[in-house]
Amino acid sequence: MPPFDGAQDRLCVGLTGGIGCGKSTVAELFAEHGAGIIDTDAIARGLTQSGGAAIAAICAAFGDDAILLLGSPGSGKSDLLLQLIDRGFSLVGDDQLVIENGRVRAAVPLSGLFEVRGVGIFLVPFRVSAHLRLIVTLGVEANRLPAPAIDPAFGVGTITINPRAASAAVKIAWALDAICGRKTQYCGAFAA
Repeated sequence: MPPFDGAQDRLCVGLTGGIGCGKSTVAELFAEHGAGIIDTDAIARGLTQSGGAAIAAICAAFGDDAILLLGSPGSGKSDLLLQLIDRGFSLVGDDQLVIENGRVRAAVPLSGLFEVRGVGIFLVPFRVSAHLRLIVTLGVEANRLPAPAIDPAFGVGTITINPRAASAAVKIAWALDAICGRKTQYCGAFAA
């Protein structure tokens, strides 16, 4: 399956790089030669600015059960997503997400394209949308046995995880399983 609809008949070039490296200049040169340009940075800024329709996060799903990974740039969201994909999760969206009627989808459909910093862009397992079940904030874990916490905006469970902990992906998978009734938790955030 090609990463973009209709891409099989044309060359698609992705420009990536740090601030000031010349992405805009190269895009302008392509445009001068008749190339169509999709500026996903501009789309993302419009969608995620205050009052925009999207939020900046990474969404992964196990089956139809989605988790949102929230954290500042450099907090470890991408590394944690790689660990979750290795555990059987699929990518729903990276950085620009829309949540409607309890379902999460990418604001700009990228069909599973994911940038692995320092390595390149890969096609990874993906879903078009999934049912939001858990919000994971990346930071310092507050309590050893946290009290149940529900996100007021979306009505789903929320936890804080240290993304640098070796067991971070396992903790997220177990929390999702507890919320979805696949694991029994006796005490803590999602105990019945």
